[in-house]
Amino acid sequence: MNYPKVLVISNNIFSLTNSNGRTLGNYFIDWPKECLAQFCISINNPNFNICNNYYCITDRDILIAFLNCKKARGTVLQSKDFSNNEYKLTHQKKLLKNSCRVLLRHFIWKFNRWRSPELLEWINEFKPDLILLQSGDSAFMLNIATQLSKDRNVPLIIYNSEGYYFFKKTYMHKCKIDWFCFPIYHKIYRNQFRKTMLQASFMIYLNLPLKEDYDKEFGYKNSIVLYSSSSLSFCSKPFNVHNPKFSYIGNFGNDRPRALVEIAETLQSINKCYYLDVYGNASSSNIVDIFNSCEGIHFHGVLNYEDVIRVIKKSDVLFHTESQNEIWKESLKYGFSTKIADSLASGKSFFLYSSTDIACAKYINQTGAGWFAKNKSDLKSELTLLISDEEKRKKVLEKAREVSFQNHNINNNKNKFKNIVLSVANNKKSL
Repeated sequence: MNYPKVLVISNNIFSLTNSNGRTLGNYFIDWPKECLAQFCISINNPNFNICNNYYCITDRDILIAFLNCKKARGTVLQSKDFSNNEYKLTHQKKLLKNSCRVLLRHFIWKFNRWRSPELLEWINEFKPDLILLQSGDSAFMLNIATQLSKDRNVPLIIYNSEGYYFFKKTYMHKCKIDWFCFPIYHKIYRNQFRKTMLQASFMIYLNLPLKEDYDKEFGYKNSIVLYSSSSLSFCSKPFNVHNPKFSYIGNFGNDRPRALVEIAETLQSINKCYYLDVYGNASSSNIVDIFNSCEGIHFHGVLNYEDVIRVIKKSDVLFHTESQNEIWKESLKYGFSTKIADSLASGKSFFLYSSTDIACAKYINQTGAGWFAKNKSDLKSELTLLISDEEKRKKVLEKAREVSFQNHNINNNKNKFKNIVLSVANNKKSL
């Protein structure tokens, strides 16, 4: 089979330690390395098993170019640079994102400072047949993908897992001049997003609410829902009734620690011996203090992906939660955690505690592939049922097996993705 050469443009590099990089990388498993290249702006443990042709321009590169009134000099990354520890850009400390910084960042990237002779030479050597953009909240990344697609006269596919275009309130950390900066940046972003949509040949969405709302906004567009993938094999081991292990693995954004405390308190109200094991990167001492002050939480810190799989296999119940505070309602509307794929595929009971309005809640309730509670009262009753009712537990797990194979199987999704890329590259109008 002749694979088209795909140039991926995204914030995050293909990586096992980053959810965006891992999700996108799963679609390219077994893709010939000579037919894949990636332009990115953030490096964190590149996955050279997926791709061995990276070009990175960081915010620091752009800032230096801006201050010197020059084009940015990026870096071609090779696996030997990382194996020999000669090139280190991983684990850089990040500034909190707010609308003022994002607006300033946009103008520093503006005026084609990324468009250096070195980058264009790298692209010319690769000769892409198609561009795949992983859409985020950076207007300049949308612009880069749009320009390169036009310049090279190659199709553009957009992979979109976010609803930034629709948000009317800031979804970033607060700053004193949000009232001024966010409306300006959001208008810039929406204008650029519309231009990019006009250039796009096909859209891939992470979940159904995203597809429905974007299709409605922009009229009919070739689009499909392609869920995040998992390579885990479904293995339903006996539930440990006497000493079940309850786990949460993930990040702590959008006020999740408060929701995790509610889960832990509910577990303790059922049985004082029940604890919630929490794994993730606590970015502030305040988060650690919240966990340490809750008797029902055992906080373990961040894990690499191999250890994540180990914890999943040892767990009886895997939790995901989202804050139900009104201030997060809009930004969580399209929320669909990438951990859902691994959770449903693992053979462990998956429990979601959130509002009914978010995308992942609709998915779990519609498919019946997991357990759900929208308030503390439901949380206690559903957890009690999960622990005590073996037949119900088996029924939900069997549904999880079906849904996982249909929507999250890594081989199925890889083939769906390949067919999309081949079809677009061959200028076919329908799949």
